[in-house]
Amino acid sequence: MKMVLDDAADLNMIGAYAPGEVRIRGAVHSTGLLVYPRRIEADCPIRFLEQLANIDATSLPEEAPDILIIGTGEHQRFPPASALRGLIEARIGFELMDNAAACRTFNILLSEGRKAALLLLADD
Repeated sequence: MKMVLDDAADLNMIGAYAPGEVRIRGAVHSTGLLVYPRRIEADCPIRFLEQLANIDATSLPEEAPDILIIGTGEHQRFPPASALRGLIEARIGFELMDNAAACRTFNILLSEGRKAALLLLADD
């Protein structure tokens, strides 16, 4: 599904999303990546829902977002609450939703000038 023009103010807006992949600024990436407004971490160590327990402030670089949108795959899934403790302790807000909704939400937040990041998890 096409979402936005690829050249939206030099931001990493999601141009299109399909199950298992996302297009950002003309490049196609597999899910299992971390997207910041101007940087993409394609080799993100957190690729699956079960690995969310590994996320904390040290997992996110110095430009830690105010909010992390977490796409949990093709369906919205919820990890154990303890898996999100690192984000809570780092005072980083988060939302869990399916990948398509996460892409749309990330684009909206970027268009509002919010300091957001997008973690798109791969399905198991």
